Amino acid sequence: MINDKYQKNNPRIFGFYDPFTITTFLLLFLVLMLWGSVGYKFYLFILPPYFLYALYNFSIRRIKREITHLFVPELIQYACVIVIAVGVLVNIYLIEQIYHFYGNLYNIMHYGGSTFYTQNIQEKSNQITNIAAKVNYIIPNFIIPLLMRFKKRFLILILIFVIFQGIFAVLYGARILVTTTLLTILIASTYNTKLNFKVGVVIFATLFSLSSVIILGQSLRSGGDLSRGLSEIEKYYSVSLINGSHVIEKNLSTQELFWTLRPILSIPFLPRALGIIDLYENKFGKLQISNREQDFSYASSLGIDPRYNTFSSFGYAYLDIGWAGMLLLFLGWLVIQCIYLKAKNGTFFFMIIFPAFYTSIIDQLRTYWFFSERNMYAVFSGISLYILMELVKLMKRNIDLDKRGAR
Repeated sequence: MINDKYQKNNPRIFGFYDPFTITTFLLLFLVLMLWGSVGYKFYLFILPPYFLYALYNFSIRRIKREITHLFVPELIQYACVIVIAVGVLVNIYLIEQIYHFYGNLYNIMHYGGSTFYTQNIQEKSNQITNIAAKVNYIIPNFIIPLLMRFKKRFLILILIFVIFQGIFAVLYGARILVTTTLLTILIASTYNTKLNFKVGVVIFATLFSLSSVIILGQSLRSGGDLSRGLSEIEKYYSVSLINGSHVIEKNLSTQELFWTLRPILSIPFLPRALGIIDLYENKFGKLQISNREQDFSYASSLGIDPRYNTFSSFGYAYLDIGWAGMLLLFLGWLVIQCIYLKAKNGTFFFMIIFPAFYTSIIDQLRTYWFFSERNMYAVFSGISLYILMELVKLMKRNIDLDKRGAR
């Protein structure tokens, strides 16, 4: 059954989320922000894969695609409610676990999220806490089916989850978690919405409010100085890009494919149990980073300020395989564009994973966007929901056959 409302409205609203558009904008922003600050090798590394991506994008637009069905059974929504409720409980547990690092409520109110505390928490938290924190990569994907057939009673649960996740994210020093959740909600809530002036205002207001909260939070961390807060936010991106340029200019490629495979290698227990880590280490040597303390010292080993230990997607790709990392950039852009087109057509699995991938593409100037943990867990979530969807369809088909046989 084709969802006529989705088929009619989706092509208009989804053009707003075209990954090629946001990538082009970000690269123009990159040039303006770094003009005169980086060498020619940095641009030489980025532009060839981007031009290939642009060529693919303009050619693929000519291909006509058909809309597939969009239907979310109530049973799946109830399963998502249970998962989200578990996510609330996990975040309450996580907040309780990291409370003692701050010592008291006064320190939380005045220094919550400061680098001094968050680095200490991430380095010294027990393994269970760090593993439980990964739940926050998974839960936002289970909010999406609730928004596809939204009911007001879901709103309270979603708000409770966002509040507790937000508290944990700030105290743990991982604000990207709650940002990802809010952007996921924004994207998924527009799946069945026509893009008109009113909706455009709502989207703009939401993004403006989210940006304002981020700026305000950083300003408070900077002693209430707005200009200093803006400067710190700008540094998250400009310094990451300069770090990436430093990697490329100095030819600092390190352990092969470590950053590309890290999301898989960092899955709790499973890679070691299946021998994946042993296989990798036999081929490329002992893992260069195996805990958060080594994560922070890694930048120092490359001659980079450890306070800003990110290298942009371009730097990470070069660290893995040198100039051949251009292929990784092109692969990432290509796959995300394909995910976008499939989601635009209303394919359930890709509609589940698209918000995470789109959020990561916004962050490509800072992190290794495509090859990130949150994207990997989005895929796992999408596979789980797809299997559940197929089981529900099979169950419904069997019930219908039983009814026909009883006649």
